[in-house]
Amino acid sequence: MTFFNHLDLSATIIEKLPIELKALVNLKWLDLDYSWDLHKIPHQLISHFLKMNVLRMLHCGYGYSPSGQAITEDTVLYSGGELLLEELLNLKYLNVWSICFRSSSALGKFLRSAKLQISTQFLCLHCFDDSKSLNVLALAYLNHLHTLNIHSCKYLEELKIENVQNSQPYYSQTLYTVGIYMIAPNSGT
Repeated sequence: MTFFNHLDLSATIIEKLPIELKALVNLKWLDLDYSWDLHKIPHQLISHFLKMNVLRMLHCGYGYSPSGQAITEDTVLYSGGELLLEELLNLKYLNVWSICFRSSSALGKFLRSAKLQISTQFLCLHCFDDSKSLNVLALAYLNHLHTLNIHSCKYLEELKIENVQNSQPYYSQTLYTVGIYMIAPNSGT
């Protein structure tokens, strides 16, 4: 099985990726988009795929297992995406990827990585509940971003547009879709 270089598990009901996938040493393309039930990706699994070119994880694992239990520390999906980012930084050939972030600290770490910024095509902020505001212009410098979705961020009260780099205005040549879904002010209940 080491000869496989493409694995598409998108839109499946898979709940966890087995550590045995490490045997796929030639894996270059992994699609987990819309695998809503995926709640466990073992540490050091993604970073083991040293030849990875494409990784798609949009709407992958939503913080809870299908049985309703919260995601635990034994998966890179824990911590809103920060652990996954650490693994992605080790992938030398990664040039296309999509992801959902669930914390402002994960987004901040991502925005400090020029390597990951240049390869991001789809970005989703889902259940981004640890921040009340978001500077949208900070995301404008993602040169290959096609789609930005902000989804189910019930505490997000303000979308700022502030030029953080004090430079000339920047206009994205690739951003086609911006979706803002189910953002409601905190009702205090």
